Amino acid sequence: MKIKSVEAFPLEYPEPHYNGTLRYVTLAKVSADNGMVGWGECISQFPEAALATAMIIQRGHAPLLIGADALDVEARWRTMVDHTWWFGPEGIAAFGVSAIDMALWDLKGKALDRPVYDLLGGKVRESVSLYANGWFVGCRTAAEFAAAAVRAVADGHQALKLDPFLEMIPHHRAYLSGPRAAAGARGARRGPAPRAASARPAAAGAARPWARRSAASGRRRA
Repeated sequence: MKIKSVEAFPLEYPEPHYNGTLRYVTLAKVSADNGMVGWGECISQFPEAALATAMIIQRGHAPLLIGADALDVEARWRTMVDHTWWFGPEGIAAFGVSAIDMALWDLKGKALDRPVYDLLGGKVRESVSLYANGWFVGCRTAAEFAAAAVRAVADGHQALKLDPFLEMIPHHRAYLSGPRAAAGARGARRGPAPRAASARPAAAGAARPWARRSAASGRRRA
């Protein structure tokens, strides 16, 4: 099964966890010569990064991958990483590599009719813990933080992501005391944001191509 095409789609979408704040992702679509398609994504975060990631995918990596074996994911990954040596294997270059890599695994899973976790060694647990992020948006007082924490725990979240060094700088004491009092120290956790794991563009329905935004918005139309 050979790679027929590699496409990129820079999108913006309103993030429901942050009161509709616009976020940016870049989707990668890998099509095979037998008609099968794999999807991947990366959180490119900012509009210029989404567009730059799309350019790297389409102008940089696509020409190297078209015609190659779509099922040999490791070799395709090495080809992409080797290609980025001059402009660096991190940042935007890594966004493009990861989106295509995810799409190739998605394609391989479909071709073999197996879940991707089987191809990566098999699952190690039946379920994963669910933690809440963005649950504190709009909170200003300890009471508001506490109420929001209670709602998040009641919704079934087993942990809360706290970010006291960014959004909460003006009110650290209220932020830390409120949720701990309401949800308990065990339920209040701090940690880094997770990387995207879904190979399906679930947000695509709510997203729209960033490059097609109207000129009235002050952004360039592509």
